[in-house]
Order: sequence, then structure tokens, then C-alpha cells
Amino acid sequence: FFELYIERIKSVTLADVQQVANRYLNENNMTVVAITKSGKALSNLKKNPTFKKKKRQIKKITLSNNLPVLICEDLNLPILSVSLVLKGGLRLETEKNNGVAKLKSLMLTNGTDSMSREEIALFYESKGMDVSTYSGNNSSGILIDCLKKDTEAALKLASELLLSSTFPEKELARVKRELSSAIEMQDNQIFNHGHRLLKKLLFTSHPYGLQAIGTRESIEGIKREDALEFFKSLLFTGNMVLGISGDCDADEVIALAEKYFGRIASEKKNLSVPEAELPIDKIRASESGTLKEQSLVLIGFRGIDIYSKDRYALEVMTDLIASESGMLFKKIREESGLSYATGAFQVLGIDPGYLAIYTLTSKENIKKVTAIILKEIKLFIKNGVPEEDIQKAKNHLKAMRQIELQTNSGFLFMACLDELYGLGHGNYKDYNRNIDLVTTEDIKKAAGSLLTLDKYAIVVLEGK
Repeated sequence: FFELYIERIKSVTLADVQQVANRYLNENNMTVVAITKSGKALSNLKKNPTFKKKKRQIKKITLSNNLPVLICEDLNLPILSVSLVLKGGLRLETEKNNGVAKLKSLMLTNGTDSMSREEIALFYESKGMDVSTYSGNNSSGILIDCLKKDTEAALKLASELLLSSTFPEKELARVKRELSSAIEMQDNQIFNHGHRLLKKLLFTSHPYGLQAIGTRESIEGIKREDALEFFKSLLFTGNMVLGISGDCDADEVIALAEKYFGRIASEKKNLSVPEAELPIDKIRASESGTLKEQSLVLIGFRGIDIYSKDRYALEVMTDLIASESGMLFKKIREESGLSYATGAFQVLGIDPGYLAIYTLTSKENIKKVTAIILKEIKLFIKNGVPEEDIQKAKNHLKAMRQIELQTNSGFLFMACLDELYGLGHGNYKDYNRNIDLVTTEDIKKAAGSLLTLDKYAIVVLEGK
């Protein structure tokens, strides 16, 4: 290769150099940093219209069968992302068929009318495509990343997986074995173990209390026709969104979308909707042992849905609780040294989700740490937090959102889900403004209504 390298260097022409210079050394691809006494050396550059970053624009079209398609042209790289999302997932399951959504998603790449599992894998791997399926609490779908030249091949594959999957018995048996192994291993990590128990306490009837991978009994009871019937019940245009983002021509991909997805049924079907979970009326507790060295305390509160007006106040509040400069971290880790890790997270959904606060500690400190958490929450509700901390939380949330949206695939997936859930594909544009509008009073109000210290769920896993 050394000799080849020398020859290639010699063969470079002025036109080659100009071509790569134009491609890479341009304003859209440039980051400028200046450290100066005033800190304002770049102020004129920022005002220069040529330095404005080109904003992504999503075009929404509707196919002849009423399937909504989101198209975002981004010509910076010859890469394309495809997202096909459907309402469904854990939310439509029962205890009897628990795990069917996950099972269905895993089966989509295991055989179609024209290809076996091996042939599907060979097809996309030979083209360097990244193909995956997913199933979450509220939706499921197919995600593909490919090179521009394989645009049609990617859309054809997505349509075949969606419309022609056969769920072969042999593959179904293999997937069931894999899920059973995952079920057996799910409590090997202390946090997963505690989280599973917490969801069962928070939701006694709603499917959000179930595990996405199901139980041994439920998985064993799911037959091929059950999985196929569940999947086919989701296949109508009013229940899905197709997204295409990257180096593409809008007119071309519209024609391809019509070609491969125009035959999806457009009749209206009513999906089964789970009954609303009754409010928690007392403290629900679960305490058990674990073979792990550490102990886990998880405290959960019933939360809100994605449509709630308090959504952004809750995001800021959760970040304040979870951050390393937040009240719990300072009190439990820095001042008392009682915890290995502490934090918080929230889960939103089409139906109200939950907020959880956790800490990993030692066996002898379980009661002490639990008391500190409850005391700090009480003070948080009463006094709130300094404005400076709120601004830090807002900045952190906005930065994390920018990171989530910086890839075509991440940006497209989020826009498709927002469209699917009725929030609109342009919902992402208002995120920063909605976060900035959150006030101290909004956070105190959210804390007072959600952090109910007489109505919550607590899981304690006592380590060795």
C-alpha cells in the first residue's frame, strides 16, 4: 500500500484539491472559536447572514392512501435515514399477551414472502445499511440508515418487512428462546430489578406496569397467529407515519413512497385503549433482598402524559433533582457520603407515566438515605430552588435536546413520533421556548402536585 499511496499522492490535480476544498472548507461546515479580552470578537460574524446555519425544513405530504410522509432534505452527506413508526407497543398489551409487541418487532427481520432471515441480513449488510426494529411503551417501528444510492432499496426493504413478513414457526421458536433467556437474566442488574418492581407498584392495571419482554408464561402462550394478528391490527395509514431524511430529492422519494407504501390499507380501525389507572391512594412499598453488594432505593410518583401543559415544568424539575449540582447529589453524596449514585428520571407516554428517584447505597444506610430523600423533596416543594440552578437545568436540557437532534436519524425519528402522537412534526421547534418559559412558580406547582409524600411507591432492594 505504501507504493500505491505515493502514486495516488502524485496523481492529485489542482481540480481535485479545489473539489475537496469546496466540499469541506465551507461556512456550513465551520466552527469558529476566539478567546479575547472582550469576548466579543466574533459579534460581527454572528450578524453576517452568510454565517446563518441553514435550518432543517420538513415537508409533509400525504400519499393517495392517506399515509402521512415527512421529508427533510439534507444534502451535506450522501446518507439517508428512513423511519416508519406505528402506534402500538406495550400500551396495547395485556398480562396474557405481554411481550407480543416486542416479539412482533423481533420477527419482522426473520422472513418475508420472498426472503429468509439469512437473505434479509445478507441484503442489507452487503449494502452497508443499518436496519433495526424497535418496540417501546407507545409505539413500534422500522429504522433504516443507508447510502443515497440505496434509497429505493431501503424503501423497498422497509415495505417488504412491513407488509410481507411471514413470522416463520422456526424463527418464532428461536426468538421465544431468546426472550426467555432475557427474562431469566433481567434481574441480574440491580437497577433493572428495582425498576421492574417499581413499575408493578405504580401500575396495578395499566400495561405500563408490564415488562416489554413479557413473562415466561405470557411468551410461551403467544402463538404465531397471535403475533401476526396483533401486528396486522396496527397496519392502517391512520396509525403510522413514514419519514425520510437526508440526501434525497423530495419528488423522487414521494414517487418511491407511493410505489412501495401506497397499498397500505386506509380504512379506519379503532385500537384498544387501556383503562385509566386509578390514582395511588397510599404509600405502596416493596422490600426484598438481593445478592448484590449494593442496596437500591427507588421512589416513584405517578406522572403526566405528553400532552400535559406541565410537561416542560416537569422536565426542568426532574433535571434539578437528577443533576450532580442538585439537592440530592449534594446532600447524599457530597455532604454525607452515603451513596454510590443518585439521580432521577421520568417516563412520559400517551397515558400518564411516572417520575422515579433512585439511590445506590449500602445496607446499613438504607433508612438514613430514604429519610434524606423524603426530607429534601419536602423542602423542595416548600422552598423551591435558586433561579441560578433553574437556569442551569434549562441550559442542560436545551443542550441535550440539540445533541439528540444533530443526526438525521435522531431528528427524523423524533419528528415522526411527534406527528404520530398528534403533537405535529414541527413540535421540536418550540422546545427551547417552552423550556425558557418555565418559571419558579411552575416548578413549585409541578412539585406540589406530583411529588405526593403520602401517595407514592417505594422499592428497597437490600444488598449483602
